[in-house]
Amino acid sequence: MKLTKVLISGFRSIKKAEPLLVDDKVTILIGANDHGKTNILDAIEYLNDNKSFVEDDTNWDLDPDSEVSIEWYFTPSTDDLEKLSMLELTTEGTSEEARPPVFETNKDNQIVYYRKLGENKVRVKNIPTAVPVAKEAEVLLLRPRIELFAPPTANLKDQVNLSQLDSPDFEFMQGIFRLAGIWDYKKEIFIQNDKTSKLLDEASNQLTEILNTKWNQGRDLKWKLEHTGTNGDHIVIKIQDPAIGTRYTRPSLRSSGFRTYFLLSMITYARTENKVADSYVYLFDEPGTYLHPHAQLDLQRSFESISTKTQIVYTTHSLFLINKNYPGRNRVISKTTDGTKIDQKPFVKNWKSVRESLGILLSNNFLIAEKTLLVEGPSDIIYILYSIKKLKKLGSTDIDLNDLSVVDAGTSANYLAMAKLMVS
Repeated sequence: MKLTKVLISGFRSIKKAEPLLVDDKVTILIGANDHGKTNILDAIEYLNDNKSFVEDDTNWDLDPDSEVSIEWYFTPSTDDLEKLSMLELTTEGTSEEARPPVFETNKDNQIVYYRKLGENKVRVKNIPTAVPVAKEAEVLLLRPRIELFAPPTANLKDQVNLSQLDSPDFEFMQGIFRLAGIWDYKKEIFIQNDKTSKLLDEASNQLTEILNTKWNQGRDLKWKLEHTGTNGDHIVIKIQDPAIGTRYTRPSLRSSGFRTYFLLSMITYARTENKVADSYVYLFDEPGTYLHPHAQLDLQRSFESISTKTQIVYTTHSLFLINKNYPGRNRVISKTTDGTKIDQKPFVKNWKSVRESLGILLSNNFLIAEKTLLVEGPSDIIYILYSIKKLKKLGSTDIDLNDLSVVDAGTSANYLAMAKLMVS
């Protein structure tokens, strides 16, 4: 089941009914601090039963007669529709007077849930088929779980034994085991012998190859999984860093930015692999905190991979977590006299709302970009960027516009000078 829209009314900084259109894969909420990005994440999370609507959630300027509510719109999968069909009302042999009440149906093929202040539980608003109201609990079971990730603050645990591996405290190592291809061998690999030692060597090579491809800043590192403890009953992950000649290092000993990136990446990967597809929607509040710009771009790519199975919504006020590959995924959140507002199409008018919200100039800046294409004139920039976007839409190229700049040299006389400046 895919979340397509959230309609928020009277909730915290959102005064009037404000829709958030949700992308099939990744939705990015861009805006300055205290403009309502986190409130929108919280509103999405209120789909979970363990979240409680309280009076403090009401917008301070809301008229007393106005409603505080949240609605979630989902497009059901084929499997969801089959489950709904099994709940449909059977009318054969039943008089119209004796038929039980059914949910309102819609023609949009959507399942709509809602919650109001005062009722304090999620209800079913309408669905595609005629299902008895008495079956509401079964329809509610189709909801995905909403999972909110705060920036990781826990210590990174890079050594584990079999009894610890399935614990939520060791999700980082779960992600490592899955990425390295040894998750299916977890019951046998915690005893050191010739076979399991070879398995760890192969897993180390696989892990190194994958991480060197996914992580720009770590492309020179080599990763090693190794038995330790009594008869190899623990497995530890070590790093061979070319900048350190006398010893291995470990993830837990690295910088906060390093740990943040890997905790986020491995934990989300582990949860995605551990859960049924579409059973979760992941929310991230400022995931770029503590991350170097290159690591933020790497995190975007990691999210892209995860989003093939699980929808992601994240907030940011960083230039490097805005996705220029898919402009339609970006939303700008701004504070107005009427409360928080959502710009669903910030890419129009030269990203004006993004520039105003973040106070930056979103440009093709070769000082920022990893790769730069130097062209002869300003029209070339237009043609080339449009062509790349068109090819990306057709699936014919995998060029990443987030770390590419296309720069106009101005004139032929300036071309060589501009090239030398870029190289230097």
